[in-house]
Amino acid sequence: CTPQLGAAASGTKLFKMLIKKAGSIKKKAHTAFTREPPTEEYKGRAISTIPARVRMFSGCKDTQTSADVQDVTSFGLPPVSEADKAGGACTNGILSTLEHTPDITFGDLLVKMRETLKERNYTQIPQLSTSNSVKLRDEKFSVWAPEKTGNHRAVLVGINYTGQAQGVLNGCVNDVKMMRDYIKSTGFTDDNIRVLADDIDLTRTPPTGSEIVKALAWLVKGAKKGDSLFFHYSGHGSQQKDDTGDEADGMDETLVPLDYAENGCITDDTLFQLMVAPLPTGASLTCVFDCCHSGTILDLPFLFSATEESCAALSNGEDLEMAQNPRFDMDTAKALVSGIASGVFNQVIKAKLKAGSAAGAVAGKAGSAGGGIQDTLAGLAGGLFDGDEQKAKKDATESPEW
Repeated sequence: CTPQLGAAASGTKLFKMLIKKAGSIKKKAHTAFTREPPTEEYKGRAISTIPARVRMFSGCKDTQTSADVQDVTSFGLPPVSEADKAGGACTNGILSTLEHTPDITFGDLLVKMRETLKERNYTQIPQLSTSNSVKLRDEKFSVWAPEKTGNHRAVLVGINYTGQAQGVLNGCVNDVKMMRDYIKSTGFTDDNIRVLADDIDLTRTPPTGSEIVKALAWLVKGAKKGDSLFFHYSGHGSQQKDDTGDEADGMDETLVPLDYAENGCITDDTLFQLMVAPLPTGASLTCVFDCCHSGTILDLPFLFSATEESCAALSNGEDLEMAQNPRFDMDTAKALVSGIASGVFNQVIKAKLKAGSAAGAVAGKAGSAGGGIQDTLAGLAGGLFDGDEQKAKKDATESPEW
């Protein structure tokens, strides 16, 4: 998916200057990377850069595609309905494992996911990315923060691309329904779950780029220590040329919204800015990305890839440590976090709003000036990132029905 943002891209110059140098440092360092356990110094820097507790499951590596499941009963799961049996391999692998073994460590969950997928002839390799080094054989999987003392919120996105000329999927909406049932079984409530899907019987909120951005802003707004946040995405994932210099392979990983042809995709940089950078110490975010090219889509410091070798080592009792993510750059992440804290990010996305509106007027596209991803980011900037509580309250009262 290649975004069609036109002149809106020109509004990113200030932000690019902030991270361009860090990106060049990353490219030089990447060539010398070896998969040795991260040093204590690296661990400390990671925690100071991303103080929140972030755990992200992806269904495959960045270079892999993710598969559909034609019948979820083959994973030992009950179908949402007799007519709707399709789903995503990653979502079904996780839920199937949790259905049979609800009390499970992160390491065992990844091993079981890999075994479940391999038994059904799926070649994709699940991955876990985190903000701090997880003890895979000790830490139990949960969608809740360890303290479980704060609020809880979840955003679930399922896109089948129904009615489009190409790329139609079958099971993504079903994935969301099953994931909603699972998190509710753990204690999440309907009032704190927002669903976006191209199914009017399930939700009135379409999974367009701007609506996904709004939902993610709601997910993290006002987050504090002890909060439990959850995000699940099932749909297309893709890659596009990186224009900031922070990707060693020259490519950004992206989510593909329903309106990608008109308003572009959501990049990994945007996801980090929205979901990770604003989170305070003690907040907990768990994500499941069931899409292609999603291995490192949140650009987190630590990575475990469920290869045959690593899964065998875990199964044999080896106390494996998560590796340093070769795609993560500490300086770029610090720039993104500090950009939000200092208000630089506000200036950038407001510039994008101005540029995007001009581009929309030139192109004559309905919705280009006010309904795109960049415009939505700009509209949310004041209340979400600069601490303006009055603006935040105004945004909350004017948000659409979910």
